[in-house]
Amino acid sequence: DVEIVVYGVFSEHASSDAYLALPTDVLGTEYHAACITIRRNWAEEGFNDMPSEFAVVGVTDGTTVTIEPSHAVTFGGTNYAAGQAFSVALDRFETLQVQETEDLTGSTITSTHPVSVLSGNVFTVIGNNQQGSGDYVVEMIPPVDTWGKEFVTVPLEIRTAGDLFRVIAARDNTHVDVTNENSRTMNAGEWWEFNVPSTEYRHITSDEPVLLVQ
Repeated sequence: DVEIVVYGVFSEHASSDAYLALPTDVLGTEYHAACITIRRNWAEEGFNDMPSEFAVVGVTDGTTVTIEPSHAVTFGGTNYAAGQAFSVALDRFETLQVQETEDLTGSTITSTHPVSVLSGNVFTVIGNNQQGSGDYVVEMIPPVDTWGKEFVTVPLEIRTAGDLFRVIAARDNTHVDVTNENSRTMNAGEWWEFNVPSTEYRHITSDEPVLLVQ
């Protein structure tokens, strides 16, 4: 067998995004969704409260997936409160999708066998006080057992508007330090968003594994 690289691309008029597909041998059984702030009431584009979302893909028959949403959601016709766990059975190649008009970042997904998880937003504007053009947002999320404790951000040479980052914690009482920011202690599923000027770097460290997304 020859190893390959796979990526997915979403593209339609004036909106696109892409993600690197993770191979099955690096998938895991614990994830936290990474989404972004909901863009509200965009009347000029005909959009209103476009949802954030995440999807789970089964790899092995007989997999039970348990979800603890960070906000109240409706799934399969049933309403679940924030933090109220519910379970779904997935076989190989079966999928589930959760959408909500609140930011689902930090929602917990666990499973009895490895699964893949994708999350993002149907359409939103990132940064710039949510003014200007927007896009569909998607990323394939790495499992918690691959997260790290040290990161460095690097500015893009021609960018001037700065970059928005989020740190997501997987464990309670996670202490996070960011250059030029006040330290924070975060619990599992909590996230910290900060904007980095285009002329600056940031060094992020933690005492428990975290996920850094941009």
